[in-house]
Amino acid sequence: MIKKLLFVLLFFVSAISAQHREPYFKTLNVENGLPEEMVQTKLEDKNGYLWMGTQNGLVRYDGYTLKPYLMFDEKGRPIPANSIRELLQGKDGKIWAFTFENGIHYYDQKSDRFVKVAIDKKTSGLLTRTFIFGITHDEKDHAIFLTLFYSNTMTTSLVRFDTADYSLTKVTSVFTGKTANPIKNQRLTGKDASGKIWMASDNNLSFYEASSKTFQSYFTLHKKLKGINIMSVDADVADRDILWLITDSIHDFRNTPPVGRHLLRFNSRTKAYQIFTANPKDAKGMVSNCTKIIVDEKKRQWFLCGSTIARFDAKTNTFINYKTDFNGELDAAAADKSGNIWIGGNSPGLGYLDIKTKKVIWHTATDAKGSLPNHTNISELFHDRSGTLWVNMPFSGIAYADARKTIFSPRKITLDPEIVKTENQSKFNIVGGTGDTFYLKNENGLNVWHVKADRFDAIDLRQKDVYKKIRCATTGTDGSIWIGTSGFGILRYDPKTKSIENLKNDTNDERTISSNYIAALTVGEDGILWIATSNKGLSSFDPISKKATRYPYRTDATANQSTNALDSDEPLAFTWSKDGLLWIGTDDGCANSFDTKTGKFKSYKNKEIGFFCVPSMLEDSRGRFWVGTYMSGLFLLDRKTGKTKNYTEQDGLLHNSIMGIAEDNSGSIWCLSARGLSKLDPETNRFTVITGVTKDLLDRGVGHFSKDSEGNLIYSVKDGIVRFDPMDLKPNPVAPFAIIESINYRADDSKEAADTTLYVKNNQNITLKFDENKITFNFVALQFANASNNQYAYQMIGYDKDWVAAGTQRTTTYTNLSPGTYTFKVKAANGDGVWNEKAASLTLTILPPWWKTWWAYLLYLLVFVIGISTYIAVRSAALKRENRILEDKVALRTSQLESSITNLKTTQSQLIQSEKMASLGELTAGIAHEIQNPLNFVNNFSDVSNELVDEIFDERRKTNDERNESLVDDILSDIKQNLSKISHHGKRADAIVKGMLQHSRSTSGEKELTDLNALADEYLRLAYHGLRAKDKSFNAELITNFAENLPKVKVIPQDIGRVLLNLITNAFYATQ
Repeated sequence: MIKKLLFVLLFFVSAISAQHREPYFKTLNVENGLPEEMVQTKLEDKNGYLWMGTQNGLVRYDGYTLKPYLMFDEKGRPIPANSIRELLQGKDGKIWAFTFENGIHYYDQKSDRFVKVAIDKKTSGLLTRTFIFGITHDEKDHAIFLTLFYSNTMTTSLVRFDTADYSLTKVTSVFTGKTANPIKNQRLTGKDASGKIWMASDNNLSFYEASSKTFQSYFTLHKKLKGINIMSVDADVADRDILWLITDSIHDFRNTPPVGRHLLRFNSRTKAYQIFTANPKDAKGMVSNCTKIIVDEKKRQWFLCGSTIARFDAKTNTFINYKTDFNGELDAAAADKSGNIWIGGNSPGLGYLDIKTKKVIWHTATDAKGSLPNHTNISELFHDRSGTLWVNMPFSGIAYADARKTIFSPRKITLDPEIVKTENQSKFNIVGGTGDTFYLKNENGLNVWHVKADRFDAIDLRQKDVYKKIRCATTGTDGSIWIGTSGFGILRYDPKTKSIENLKNDTNDERTISSNYIAALTVGEDGILWIATSNKGLSSFDPISKKATRYPYRTDATANQSTNALDSDEPLAFTWSKDGLLWIGTDDGCANSFDTKTGKFKSYKNKEIGFFCVPSMLEDSRGRFWVGTYMSGLFLLDRKTGKTKNYTEQDGLLHNSIMGIAEDNSGSIWCLSARGLSKLDPETNRFTVITGVTKDLLDRGVGHFSKDSEGNLIYSVKDGIVRFDPMDLKPNPVAPFAIIESINYRADDSKEAADTTLYVKNNQNITLKFDENKITFNFVALQFANASNNQYAYQMIGYDKDWVAAGTQRTTTYTNLSPGTYTFKVKAANGDGVWNEKAASLTLTILPPWWKTWWAYLLYLLVFVIGISTYIAVRSAALKRENRILEDKVALRTSQLESSITNLKTTQSQLIQSEKMASLGELTAGIAHEIQNPLNFVNNFSDVSNELVDEIFDERRKTNDERNESLVDDILSDIKQNLSKISHHGKRADAIVKGMLQHSRSTSGEKELTDLNALADEYLRLAYHGLRAKDKSFNAELITNFAENLPKVKVIPQDIGRVLLNLITNAFYATQ
């Protein structure tokens, strides 16, 4: 089976969608790591970490844990109760921390700790017991400007901190050219669009001149505005020349609510300005004092004015005011990516302003999980780089909105106790319904939820104990409500008359329902009620005749009964197909089609493929029939052929036990399980899954999962009803940064308990010793919401051939790395599977042991050369001595050898002759026998010839008449033949003797022209006769094939002959 790709998507949804939801917050407080719950300052650094300074120290958040950072005094002692007032990061990446009374510290990334800045004692008092009201960084001038408030004198000052030499300088004057003008009550600074830094002091506005390191006076408020201070300077985002100045009464610095404030729109080029004064009656003006200005994602400027938030329209020179009905002063605001505004202030409540509708939705704290803490004011609202909303709550910690949990956040059902007459309103479970009407019950009541109207109507069944036993409910064609119970039978409730009818089993009456234990109910178009019972099969009830009908079913004990029956005694679920058939899912059986007109059942049970135990079924909009099973996954059933296609966990399904099936408006199939939700695209056969949203399901057997009239999918959990629109689900497009935080290393033979930790930064080069080759890399993806589902992949170039998928694991260890250079890379994806292909990297060099270094090898070569040279010198001297001795011995031995060689040559000649004579003797002995044969022939033919001659003589003595001439002729002819034979055998003996003589002849050593054919033939026959002389039984046919035109060659015939004789003799022996 080809596995389909499993996408683990934990969806992101913007803060507001087609339907604004109650945000689900995760609050960070003392319980989970904050040192104290007053977050005074925060910083999202360039890597993506979120730093938070509290009244009791500093922490860094990576989405998983809050890591505390201690700070130390000049003697290296930890500073207790260290109040962090401001955090700032420069372009060089250095992070600065400014404390209440413990000086300035900077973060040393290499040691992963903060280092206190050594400030001259003469100026260090400027930072003692101060509240920092503002901070501005001038990168070009290495300057940080701090606006300080001294609580003991109730005064403010502006101090310049030089990040290069750590000097502190108090700004005491503004200059007009080179003329200094003393000032007091310096206030917050601001930076305009060009980067120019502005300072407000009393009613004067000045700018910083880096070349002279002075503030140059630029503008003074008109005399009629005397007695007010410029509180803040904000650059206009639409017009580079415009500055917005917020003023306050000089005598009312800390008034809340502020009074006597003005808002000035100042043109820094022409020095013209326009004054806006609070006027509640002016609908197009500033209706209340402005306390803060923010800029949204669309580059729009918003003004917080009391409980109103306003936007300035430069074209009409008016304000567009949005009333919020907030019971206090707005102190915080943040615009999301859609341009809508989150707001909060000095009273409890978080508001969401929809710009299009101009309505504010207020979210109040509750005891529900995911709610903000009770009685919480909001001091700051902001979005991090991924778009996640953060809420800073004084003395209650800081929280962020979890978008995934927000969209799947259960709606807690809160009903009017006077209406429902119940004390316990928890754990409402959906027991039936579809479209616009759903039935919800808990242990103390049953309610009808009208979705569009969002109205709950209580159903009073007048039996308190029955609510606990309700299992299902459905609506009849006449509007009555049928309610199935476990033990109480079926209740029929008439909403108009409030009357209740109870249907129960009567064991003596076949016309009653078969059991009082009801699993499911459904009503046909004809109004007939169909009933699934526990252990008693299927029944129906006619509301008109008031009679019930029971239908046959099969069990193990009755397996051989009629096949026209339900395939189990435990029906679990119903659905109707478009062709009018009733489909019944059973426990030990499968999906059964039932024709209510003909009474014919058809079961599709197939246990061999796991197609049984069916708690859910669905016919989709395209006529496809889906069957959810317990433990065997999802099946697509072809009802004509009975063939199925099975989808399981191997194909991407989240869990093989499916409790409910629903189709969304796009045609995707959703499966509900205890692990979460699985969405199948039937066209691509690919799944997407959503985990962690069903862990509190109330019913883990047969769950009610359906679509409402607005396209939302609905199911029940412990804390309420989950209702979500699948069309709102969108992956977060912001991929997280991957950061290599540190490496841990230890020599393989190390006996120490702890590893050495080295804090690193991106693209750093690290060098380790050869025995420090067991290395653990620690990394993190910096996206806070749903961080537990961030995904990682890493690769060690020089070791890994490809990327290694690490899942959610944030560490990896390499052991016994060989010396060499490696590059470790890691990349990350957010919980929605969106990858950041830009990987963090670290170059690692593991040095070889000293005995394998280049200089060691050079030393080895030098030692080798010296050794060889010494050896050669010593050996040469020894050899010279030995050579002299050897030369004397050689001379003596040479004379002895010459004498020996002469003797050896003589002996050799004698031996050769002796050997030849011995061979000749052996050959002669053999040939003597062989030569006997031709000699015998000669003797025999001679004797016969003599006798024939005698016969001739006898004939000649006769008379001519008596003489037989013809006989004489015959005799003479015979004699001639005998002589011929004598001659033949004589030549034969001669050849043998000649060969023997040739073999025995001493060689002269001189070459002579020789007929090789004749020589070969001669020695062939000599060898043959010699062997025949030894072995009379040996016989061979001698066949020669000599080259006719072979010329004579110069050789030593005796030597060649002996060679041929040996070869041929050996050949004769081989044939035996």
